[in-house]
Amino acid sequence: MKDIVDLKVTQIRLYPVDVLPIAALLVEKNLAPFKDTLRFKTASAGEAKSEGVILELLGGEIEYEGNIHLIERVGIERQRLILSLLGTSVVADALYEEVRKALVTADPGGPFPRTEPYLKVEETSCVATLDVDFRQLFTPPLLRFLEKAVRSRTSTKLASSQVIPSKFSVRVSFDLLDSRLREVGVRLVDKTLTIEPRVRTRLEERRYYTLSPTGSETHLALLREFEKALKTPKK
Repeated sequence: MKDIVDLKVTQIRLYPVDVLPIAALLVEKNLAPFKDTLRFKTASAGEAKSEGVILELLGGEIEYEGNIHLIERVGIERQRLILSLLGTSVVADALYEEVRKALVTADPGGPFPRTEPYLKVEETSCVATLDVDFRQLFTPPLLRFLEKAVRSRTSTKLASSQVIPSKFSVRVSFDLLDSRLREVGVRLVDKTLTIEPRVRTRLEERRYYTLSPTGSETHLALLREFEKALKTPKK
């Protein structure tokens, strides 16, 4: 694995009801810490009665160990705090601490400062070069079907078709083990693990877009395991 770019992490933290300081976030002066410290370009607040995003901040920055990382989005809903940035899970955790400080400042006497989230889930994506021939994911009979049946039946007098494998994707479902979370209606939605050839590249380049419902360290470990399992043997 090499040439990793566009490493992006999204973290979602779920809180009990009435913990995130929604009303305080609708006060303009309480947005100042977000704009001053994290340099967000856009901040928009919804209405408190909304079940969706109450506050959305876009295009910020965070400095971590001398490097500047782009914050794509911070979204605050009634029970969810959503962070998305270009960087590792470690940087995303550092962003969370900054956002947490701003939320405590907005409503120091409320329940948020003394409440931990129910859970944190993560999603990571990146583009990388993997020593894997994508055709290996398809069995010989399936490749013959694509090359002969599909190609011959989709070609016309006007154009000859090319059948190119395009995606490996699996659904990952979760069963909550903590009965207390189930009792308060918490559920985890299905996610996908995807590895697919990068658009506008040739299969021979072995550039892949990858996505998994994990933190960045685990995501990269999964890619190494994927590469190890399917690595083309040297002749």
